[in-house]
This record gives sequence, structure tokens and C-alpha cells, in this order.
Amino acid sequence: MGLYKFFHREKVLNPNFILAPEVDIMERKMKVLHMASWIGYIVAGVHLGLIGAFGFNVFDSLFGAGSAVTRVLYVVIGLLALWTLKPMMDMKK
Repeated sequence: MGLYKFFHREKVLNPNFILAPEVDIMERKMKVLHMASWIGYIVAGVHLGLIGAFGFNVFDSLFGAGSAVTRVLYVVIGLLALWTLKPMMDMKK
């Protein structure tokens, strides 16, 4: 299965999938993590785009340069990116 088909399956794109009563808890948790990772990608993309285009760091502006909150946000986004790599590694098996 190609990456396009993997990320565009009905279960991945259907927002009602999380609320469906016949879906087990583990599958719901995986869906939430998958959605969080994509939101993290969007936030990181906009953030890096603003830094590249205008030299404006949103996280530093909101929370202070080098603050603990800024560092936690960077770590969380990095972990979400690693989480997104997991399905690709599972596909190779």
C-alpha cells in the first residue's frame, strides 16, 4: 500500500471514526495521536515558515525566548513527528 493510500484511508480522514461505538479504545487512542501529529506538523510548518520568511519566532514571542514552555513545545512537536514515522516503519514489515 502506498503512502498516499495509507494516509487517505476512510478511517484516517473520517472525523466520526473517533466517536464510533464499535471502535475499540486502542484504535481511538491511535486515531487521536495520529490527528495530534498532523496538527503538530501544521503548527511546526507555519512556525518555521514565519521564521524563514520574516524572522518571526511565534513561540519565543508568546512564551519568551528559551523558556521552559517553548522547549516543551519543541520536544512535543518532535515526539509527534517521530510518532508519525511509526506507521511507515510498520509498513516495511
